Order: sequence, then C-alpha cells, then structure tokens
Amino acid sequence: MLTKKEFVIKKHGIDSTYWAFFQKNGEIDITPTILFAKMCEADRKRSWELSTIEQYASIIAMFFGTMRMYQATIQTITTKETQGFMQALYMKELPFQEKDGNPTSISRMNSVETVLIDLVEKAAQFGFREDRSLSFNYKEISGTLGKLDDADRIHQCYIPTGLFEELIKHLKVDGDFEKERDEIALRVGYELGVRAEELVRKNNFSIERFKKARLTYKFGDEIDLRNIIGKGSKGGKARNVIIKPKLAVKVFDFIEKHKAIYKKSEHLFCHRSGRKLSPRHGTTTFRNAKNNLNHHELNNKSFQKLRHSYATNMAIFCRKNGINSRLIQDRLGHANSSTTQLYIEVACLVEGDYDKAEEMRMVRHENRDKNKKRKK
Repeated sequence: MLTKKEFVIKKHGIDSTYWAFFQKNGEIDITPTILFAKMCEADRKRSWELSTIEQYASIIAMFFGTMRMYQATIQTITTKETQGFMQALYMKELPFQEKDGNPTSISRMNSVETVLIDLVEKAAQFGFREDRSLSFNYKEISGTLGKLDDADRIHQCYIPTGLFEELIKHLKVDGDFEKERDEIALRVGYELGVRAEELVRKNNFSIERFKKARLTYKFGDEIDLRNIIGKGSKGGKARNVIIKPKLAVKVFDFIEKHKAIYKKSEHLFCHRSGRKLSPRHGTTTFRNAKNNLNHHELNNKSFQKLRHSYATNMAIFCRKNGINSRLIQDRLGHANSSTTQLYIEVACLVEGDYDKAEEMRMVRHENRDKNKKRKK
C-alpha cells in the first residue's frame, strides 16, 4: 500500500490538515495527493471530523496501493476491476488483509464505496480520467454473516458534529421564535439523546423547570434535568440528562427573549400561541432541514437517530478520557450493559480503530451464541 502522511499548514492564522501519499521509493504520488486534496476542499471538509479525514485517507492509500500491485491506474481502471477490488476487500482476500473467517463489515464497505465514488467523480472533474461511470458493487454473503450487524446499523446512523452544524444552518422557518425553538429542539436531540416524543412529554422540558434552574445558575454550569420520561405509554425508565453550558445559556436567553409567549405556555417546545407542539414536530423539523441541505451522508437519517449519535459521541469521549462506560448506560437509560458496549464498538468504527471493533464484535457474537444455547 502507499504511505500516507499528514501535514498541518497554517494559512491566515488557521490550521488546515492535508495528506500526501508516497510510493515505496519515497517519491510523492501526485495523483492521489491532488485528488484527495480536492475531495477535502470547501464545505465538504468543514463537515468532516479529523478522524474521518484520516480514515478516508487510509482508504485512498489502500485503493491506489492495490491498483499499483495489479498494474492498474485511475485513468484505465474498469468497472470489472473496481467490482473485483470490492469483492476481494469484502471477502478479505487482498494481500494485506488478515483472514478471520468473517467478511469485512458492511459499515466499512459503505465507507469505502462512498470515498471511492467521490474519488472517481473528482478524477473525471479534473481530467484524470474520461468518465465517472465506474461501479463499486459487490455480492454479500447470504445467511447470518450477510445480514447487517447491530454495530454497522448504528454506525450508519451516526452524524459527525461538523455535519450536524451544517444541518442546523439549513433550518428554514418563518419567524425568529420558530427558528430558534427548532434549533434548540435539534440540539437537544443531538446533545442529550432525547427522542422526538420526549421533547413534548409533560414536565420533561417545562418552563417551570428552567425557571428554577435559572435561579441558582452560574455561568459555565451544566443543568441536570432529572427524571426525563421516556417513550411508550408508561414512559419507560426515567433518566437524567445533562445540558452543557453553551446550550443552557442558549435556552435561558431564548426564554427571556420570548417571555411574552412563555407567559401563555408551560412548555419550552410550543407554538407561538402557547399550545404544545405535536410529538412528531422534531421528526418534521429534522426532515425539512435535511431536505434543504441535501447531503448524501444524511440519507436514511431521522430525528430519532440523533440518539445514536449522542450515545456514540459519549462513547468516543469516554474512550478518549478513560471514563467508565457506565456513564453512557446511566445517561441513556440502558437496562443492559451489552447495549452500552455496542456503542463503544461503534465509537471504535467512527475513530477508525477497526482491530478493536473487530475484537469487540467477536466477543459480542460469542456471548450471543452462548446465550442462545442456554435458552435451548
């Protein structure tokens, strides 16, 4: 495979990260270096986390390295060859892959396909090849191994922070009150893991709660909202959520700015008339912003799936800071710790730590098989 190296260049006081790719003899490989730089430019780069850029750079290095092995180039490679590459990658038949009896995860394959489609698009756009009609299809294994694994399914739901901020910018609502209210609703879903129906459950986000919190609030404090009632007719397991300082200040300022409306309403998430919003309002708000942004990475995403991003971001935080995963279990109200461990596994996938993710997956599958045998 090619060697990739990260460079940080300061321009106009802003640090920018770039990647260069090198051949075995140490010479820079111009083609992948230029194309990947183009892939990372402008608004695309702002919506990528640094860990995502590194992961995508690894995919580019792997693809160009494999083409070198088989004497193909980006100018001449055919659909038959790209599909052959994807099938070999899926079956772990490439020389640099370690065979363990399992195919490459669907989540990993989806990432590779996304990057390579973008690569071909840029190659055609900037004159490195004549057409952009290459296919990266491959055949999945039938049976259990071919089904979408739980960790892959959750990984597909993940929205990086940069992309979420782009989504917020594409809220288009008439009136300051409605736009600010809907931004807070989306942030509550992303930063607190709250479901759409939980936004409007009685007392979850009541004005009375925020008024009491405001009385003792000091700048930089978090707000601890206790006994948030969950989904279903009985509300599920009540849990506590933490509102970070930046969002807390935004909520307090919003209530103060629109105090005339909140004299008529008990609920933070209400109509201008004071009437409580529909339980589906969060879902509709997310869908409208998603349609306005029209970003392919938001396909099949919804407000309800913001909860997966919240849990994954918390798992990433716990991993980086050596914090016990019990924190995630408490914040999301998981009855079973195995659900929490699943998000730790997803955090490994997001950060590109595929070896650790694969190790956790094997343990999870072994435990699942043991439990099935006990039930028999």
